[in-house]
Parts: sequence; structure tokens; C-alpha cells
Amino acid sequence: MKSLGLSNLFYAMDVINIKQEHINAVNAIIRDFIWDTHACNVDHKICVLPRELGGIGLPDLEIIKKVKRIKMLINILNAKSDELWSIIPKKALKCLDNKWVII
Repeated sequence: MKSLGLSNLFYAMDVINIKQEHINAVNAIIRDFIWDTHACNVDHKICVLPRELGGIGLPDLEIIKKVKRIKMLINILNAKSDELWSIIPKKALKCLDNKWVII
């Protein structure tokens, strides 16, 4: 499931913002696939835990979305480019660090 369907969704999360309603729909599709449309008495928060902690290792799409955003910001900040897309976030964060003084 991860290599076929979710890899396309993960790529889309890199490129565009996925709305919460779409994440909820994908979670419902995964839940229906796993539980074969039977009533599931296990909470989603438990299902996303690793097997070692009692879960079944389902991907937590909300966490993955946040991780991808942080990773994109880190890549922008580490870029060696002098392009505007790279300079603006660096200046904004320096501004926050230096008590709103733009360097």
C-alpha cells in the first residue's frame, strides 16, 4: 500500500498543500481497506503507532504533512542560492531572531 498509493500522495504533499478534508478522506479509505469495511473498535491514534508500541504502523498523514513542510523549510534555508525564493525566508527568520531588526 505504501509503495503504490501513498507514494503518489506523499509526492503531492511535497508540491501542494493537501486540505484536511482530503487527508480525512484518505484516512477513511485506508481504514476501510485495512478493516474490510467492518466496524473498527481501535482508535486511529493507536493504529498509527509502531508495532513495538502496540499499533499496526499505519502512516499518520497529518504528521507526514507537517514533517514535509519542515523539511522544505530546512532545504530552503540550507540552499546556497542567491535567488529571491531562498533569500526571503532567511531574512524573515533573521528578523525574528534579531528582535525584528532586518539585516
